[in-house]
Amino acid sequence: MMTGLWMLTAVVCAAEAIWLKQWRPVRVPSDLAPAERMRELPLPLILEMLSVAIRQGSSIPRALIAVGDIAAGEFGAGLRSAGEQLNEGVSWDDAWPDDGDLAVVRDAFASSWHSGASPVERLETAVEQLDWDERAQIEQAAAKLSVRLLLPTGLCFLPAFVAVGIIPSVMSFVQ
Repeated sequence: MMTGLWMLTAVVCAAEAIWLKQWRPVRVPSDLAPAERMRELPLPLILEMLSVAIRQGSSIPRALIAVGDIAAGEFGAGLRSAGEQLNEGVSWDDAWPDDGDLAVVRDAFASSWHSGASPVERLETAVEQLDWDERAQIEQAAAKLSVRLLLPTGLCFLPAFVAVGIIPSVMSFVQ
């Protein structure tokens, strides 16, 4: 019986090795435009890029335009649009579209735009808050998963416990 198990394991490992040898990574076609190849970036990364641009001496509108060019999708277009409108002299509140993620960026820069203070600390605080929120969601999902795993595990161990512990005890009392 053990020999058969070892043979089965060897066959499975050999099949996997052959499959891995034939596997080739998927390449992105070079004829796609860069915007089509780029995925949307996560908000904490965008906030970090804005923070780096500000630390390197960019103005708020220029940082928004530069990062908006890098970020894909509607979010990047919203950043770029806000930066361009601020450069044209549009008021702060009118330059920003009403979007949930753009509101985070708008709120992080608002006091700096009005008072002239550096927005780096507010950007770092926003990144930390987003990270904390994401960790809380992960921990909550892990707690739900542990509860969901408990029922199948209990259903597997309960029959084994009955078969190994309860039935032999009852049989010994009956005899």
